[in-house]
Amino acid sequence: MTFKADLYTYLNANVALTALVVDRFYPGQAPETVSNYPFVVMSRISSEGSHHMEAATKVAIDTYQFDVWAITDESREAVSEAIREALDGFRGIMGASTEIRRIIIKNQLDTIIDARDGSQIPNFRTVLDFDFIYNRSVPTFP
Repeated sequence: MTFKADLYTYLNANVALTALVVDRFYPGQAPETVSNYPFVVMSRISSEGSHHMEAATKVAIDTYQFDVWAITDESREAVSEAIREALDGFRGIMGASTEIRRIIIKNQLDTIIDARDGSQIPNFRTVLDFDFIYNRSVPTFP
């Protein structure tokens, strides 16, 4: 499995998070037809490797953004907190095989956005950015 797949599997198995969003956890982007709230969109926004004098090391740092969308501030806060509690400070094996060295929350931003459907009901949004420091395979060359 890839790190992204392990992360997705880990979060979808989190009881506190799935109690709030059920199956409305989307990698990349939410479908335009999504009408049930709250939901979460997960996207990788950067990735960097590490090198020493001779080659790449196995340490990678990926930054992932989680966009939480809800109809109420209370719902948005509950989902955001469930994500933070599932990730911030985690160390160990995630998913099938990814060895996580550390997860650090970098940023949290709360906003209110006009409804996409033209109604008067606003969308409450939280953006959470996390750095994932983990081990990945090292390229080998002949």
